[in-house]
Amino acid sequence: MEYTITRKHHRKTISIVILPDKSIEIRAPFYFNDREIDSFASSKREWIARRISELNTAEYTRPHHQYIQGENFLFMGKHYSLELNRGRRGVVISGRSLFVTAPTDTTDCFDKEVVKAILQDFFISKAREILRLKTTETGKLYNMQPVFISVKDYRSRWGCCFSDGRIFYNWKIIFAPETIIDYVVTHELCHLRMPNHSKKYWELVGKIIPDWQEKRKWLRMNSHALDL
Repeated sequence: MEYTITRKHHRKTISIVILPDKSIEIRAPFYFNDREIDSFASSKREWIARRISELNTAEYTRPHHQYIQGENFLFMGKHYSLELNRGRRGVVISGRSLFVTAPTDTTDCFDKEVVKAILQDFFISKAREILRLKTTETGKLYNMQPVFISVKDYRSRWGCCFSDGRIFYNWKIIFAPETIIDYVVTHELCHLRMPNHSKKYWELVGKIIPDWQEKRKWLRMNSHALDL
């Protein structure tokens, strides 16, 4: 079993991350030696095999976008065809098309990095707008109101609820189906009442999202596909 090791001084626990390309990364405290890490990895062999098997049977595959005309992009679980135009920078969704307008003052307005940057700005803006609305509306229904809602570019989490009432989401959750987005919103809102993952916490989540386990499993199996 091959894996890479990332050691950090501030870490207190050891964990395994299965990356979208199915490679294995072990994140450990700085003081863990190679033998301890290898022993930990061996003890998790069956879990690793199950996670890789899930990736092989996932609903969505990891995107390898070229940012060219006609290419498909996810938005809230649906595929949209990319349409490129010249003009004022922006993105418009119409029907099942994603119209991206690139400025003509660039050397190559349809350059891969130019189109990607325009799309990313659009998706981050939509994620902030939709997640704020969903969090506010759901919070009002269940009397769980955060003091601040925004998005970040998290590497390995879909949301974070701070003890002072702030909630941040990974903006890439906007690529997931709406029911999955609703689950993530509920997950973070419930942390306003319970800052842990105790049995009572999951009971609270279950009152709002009865099939939360299925939503959680979907996210675990398809998270590799939620990327730009």
